[in-house]
Amino acid sequence: MKRRKTLLAVLLSLVGSVLALVPPGRPAAYGFSAAQQELPACGTYCGTERWSVKTLSDADRDKVDFTPKEATVGWLVSQEHPAQSPADQRIGPIETQTYKVRARLISYKLEQDGDFH
Repeated sequence: MKRRKTLLAVLLSLVGSVLALVPPGRPAAYGFSAAQQELPACGTYCGTERWSVKTLSDADRDKVDFTPKEATVGWLVSQEHPAQSPADQRIGPIETQTYKVRARLISYKLEQDGDFH
């Protein structure tokens, strides 16, 4: 069970990272490659925003449906971004659902704190 929660936290973090990199209003058919993508420089505090939501330690963690729905990367990045993101609350329906995504992971980085990026 602990392994499942850890994997879910990693998956949610990856999905959140993908959503954070795509500007609002981007069409679902838009595709991008690593060569086209300009990565933001986050500095020392990269990944700390909404930490409780990313790690399932937020107040709404019991609202998450752990039965995954199939989705594509294109569909996930096409979802409208909210105007504001509360630090300790999930934004439904995206953050209250887990997703099964078939995708090719082209790279990752293991950080010193154990996070994957």
